[in-house]
Amino acid sequence: MAVGLSASTARVRRVCFPFAGDSVGGSYFSALLLMRELRAFSFEPLVVLHGEGPFADLLERERIGYRILPLPALAGSSARIADIAGAAIRSARPLRRFLREQRIDLVHTNDLRMHLTWPLATRLVGARFVCHQRIVLSRSPYWQILARAAHRIVCVSRAVFDTLPAAGRRRAAIIANPIAPPADLDRVSAHAALRRELGLTPQTKIVGYVGNMLRQKRPLVFLEAAAKVRAAVPGPLAFVMAGDNRGGELDAVRRRAGELGLAEQVHAIGFRTPIEPFIAGCDVLVAPGIADGFGRTLAEAMVVGTPVVASASGGHVELLENGALGALVEPDDPAAFAGGVVRFLQHPDA
Repeated sequence: MAVGLSASTARVRRVCFPFAGDSVGGSYFSALLLMRELRAFSFEPLVVLHGEGPFADLLERERIGYRILPLPALAGSSARIADIAGAAIRSARPLRRFLREQRIDLVHTNDLRMHLTWPLATRLVGARFVCHQRIVLSRSPYWQILARAAHRIVCVSRAVFDTLPAAGRRRAAIIANPIAPPADLDRVSAHAALRRELGLTPQTKIVGYVGNMLRQKRPLVFLEAAAKVRAAVPGPLAFVMAGDNRGGELDAVRRRAGELGLAEQVHAIGFRTPIEPFIAGCDVLVAPGIADGFGRTLAEAMVVGTPVVASASGGHVELLENGALGALVEPDDPAAFAGGVVRFLQHPDA
């Protein structure tokens, strides 16, 4: 008979979740949902940031405690193997001291710099190291190192698992990102609120994009598709892009919007949380990014009932089927994305 853990019978184990702190992405929201559930299983999460930044702001808004732990360097800030090894070695001493003082049983990392910075110190103090892989991996030798450093690897999709080195697959599991359905989110009210915020008429149809301004997220493909949608759909339209400028593509987005004659119809509104009301306020969501490990915005759109047109790439194909909830189209094909958007705008109940 299996016996579950309970707070009364099991020692509370401490799990450290380290983050660089200088950015926020969908994976961070998934990690926060995991942290919230751990206490029910006799685990105590401890969030560590290596610097102030947007993630600290988010944690404070969510009333989640954290500690700031400055380090001499973060491994992975430079792509050179020598720099990565040097940063990990220089950071090992303060990390070992922190892990011992805080009696950490397990370190759970969520992005590349943390994957590379923490395993050496974690192994040296005898704690367990779990690497949460949220991206489709390249053929970089770094992944070979991590596959051997991690005690366990969590992959958010089959697409991610299949790109692991063989050494990593033996200790990996596929666990999809958690999604928390928003309580009582009404799409009609969300539509009205978003239109008021942007100064749009009630008749305006909104086509949305959620993603940081990274080339991999294909914001320019979204704009090329937007121009084709505008040519095919009569009436007022707005193309609204939510996401920060971490990838530096925002200037190119603004320039291309002007070239396409979309300057008045494209609204770049920056990072937004919670994101569900924005997605619910859109008539259609477009997810043109390629090689996404999971595609969190697809799941969020389906939860709130907003149809989504997404690239048939990476983890998207495991989440979405062509139908009433959305469409998968050829990656990097603006005409295909536009066709999907037009379909949902003209036949929203089909």
